[in-house]
Amino acid sequence: MVKKIAFLGAGFMGEGMIREIIRNEVTTPRHITAFDISEQRLTFLENTYGIDTAVTAREAISMANLVVIATKPQDIASVMPEVKAHAMKEALILSICAGIEIDALEAGIGADRSIVRVMPNTMIDVKRGCSALAANGQVTKEDLALATSVLDALGQTMPMNESLMNAFTGYSAAGPATIYEFMMAMIDAGVLVGMSRSDATDITLENMMGACEMVRQTGEHPRMLQEKMTSPGGVTIAGLHELRKAGFTSAVERSAFEAVKRSQELGS
Repeated sequence: MVKKIAFLGAGFMGEGMIREIIRNEVTTPRHITAFDISEQRLTFLENTYGIDTAVTAREAISMANLVVIATKPQDIASVMPEVKAHAMKEALILSICAGIEIDALEAGIGADRSIVRVMPNTMIDVKRGCSALAANGQVTKEDLALATSVLDALGQTMPMNESLMNAFTGYSAAGPATIYEFMMAMIDAGVLVGMSRSDATDITLENMMGACEMVRQTGEHPRMLQEKMTSPGGVTIAGLHELRKAGFTSAVERSAFEAVKRSQELGS
């Protein structure tokens, strides 16, 4: 069990991590301390999750084994000197600030510190998050095990070369919204052909979850599974033909490319 975790910043993503860490019994609420510039936010977290809160960053991190920097990227410069001065030397520093590279973290906190850069996505609420992790040279196997024990409470953890982190941010973080767009189109299509919106929603959700589970359980490429349900001159191939005429695949690819491009712009 993690001895003590400190959160610097407790917005949407920080709160999501706190909630899932507690829900999955990675540690107890009283072993979590949060600091945020909003007193109202701290009061909410304390009342909702039973965690400790601190009035200063120094108070939050002074005894923490794991320090999670969860501020907005533009605010990280205000907390890095506090981490450098007051975090325990053996503490693992975990940053979820989008676009802030390990070089910048080392410059602000110290190159002798154990630092991991993490990018989670928003699916952590249902433990379907996908978190990319990149580490500096000071991170030990024990540090990685600690970071992974926390991130696994959110979903899947993927070690990744830092050069791909901005690509991951655009591709993975924007991915759920892209899927929601497709989901809404499918539901509207069901209404268009005469289904009630409730029935169209249920059918769409079951189809999407079932298709995902088929890929997961069989290990087969989606194309192979698609081929098995596409008979000559049949219903499925007629529908797929229209999607392909409309450039569906290339539109999805362009969407992902633009999201990654924007992520790289924000990180530069």
